[in-house]
Amino acid sequence: MLPRPHSGRLQTREAPRRVRGFTIIELMAVLAIAAVLAAAALPNLTQFLRDQRVKTASFDVFSTLVTARSEALLRNASVTVTPTSGTNWASGWQVTAGAVVLRKQDVVPGITIKQGDRMLIRRLKNSLPRGSRGVTMMEVLVTLLIVTLGLLGAAGMQSRMQVAQVESYQRAQAIVLLQDMTNRIAANGKNAASYATTGLSPTYVGNSATTGTEVTFSWNCASSPPTITQAQKDLCNWSDALFGASETSGGSNIGAMIGARGCVALTTATMPREVLVSVVWQGFTPTQAPGTTLTCGSGLYGANEATRRIMVATVKVGCLQNDPSTGNCVTP
Repeated sequence: MLPRPHSGRLQTREAPRRVRGFTIIELMAVLAIAAVLAAAALPNLTQFLRDQRVKTASFDVFSTLVTARSEALLRNASVTVTPTSGTNWASGWQVTAGAVVLRKQDVVPGITIKQGDRMLIRRLKNSLPRGSRGVTMMEVLVTLLIVTLGLLGAAGMQSRMQVAQVESYQRAQAIVLLQDMTNRIAANGKNAASYATTGLSPTYVGNSATTGTEVTFSWNCASSPPTITQAQKDLCNWSDALFGASETSGGSNIGAMIGARGCVALTTATMPREVLVSVVWQGFTPTQAPGTTLTCGSGLYGANEATRRIMVATVKVGCLQNDPSTGNCVTP
């Protein structure tokens, strides 16, 4: 009878991988490296331990003297520090007030403490290296001069950074105010010509020539359309924003740039119309005077036009519908 074949899945057993340790050569190399490192570090470690023991003993002596002084002040009596056994300080010492032992220090192993009437004074005197001296008056003056120059340079740098920060902040505000008016004109493109400030007196809005006052209009800004036109209301709101009325501090408007003013000019009357919007303000430091064609706020910021900052934007109003017979624009 033939044997029945095995119907299950064939199972194979992988040969175990060869696992080995380290050789005697590798062990000897590691031990040699460790021995070299230990030989190099042991002297330093020994000296470190000795120094630490000396520092600990010195601190114990100092702490004992401080305790004795405090107890003497507290008791208003004499407090002494004496060796525990005879005159041998190496056997320890104690703090006594008469017959009362206030503190007792145990033996400090491996440390030799010698007694002397002027031990502390001599140590302090001998601790200074020979030939040591102080500084001359000339060295002190030179040092003070260098430190003063450094402080002045740091103060100047800080001042310039502050000015640059304020200039950047004013430029960011100018961008917001310029974008505000361009959006108003684009939303009311049919009446874009009504936004021109060239026919007003003065020919700008915002801060007037008199410090701390806002320009006035021939119409009542407190009214709303249809009592006044939408363009007139937009000019009133823009003037308030340039005057900084959106934010106040101590009764002063601080919501805009210094001496901020705005101008709107209709540069192209025919379709497609073009409107030039300008925002000007007072800068801190002279840079470069604006071009001769940019006259908004000219002469209002002193004789030096280089302190007049200006940003401009052009709004184009296209024609949405033309008359087929004449070709003229019907809906701007």
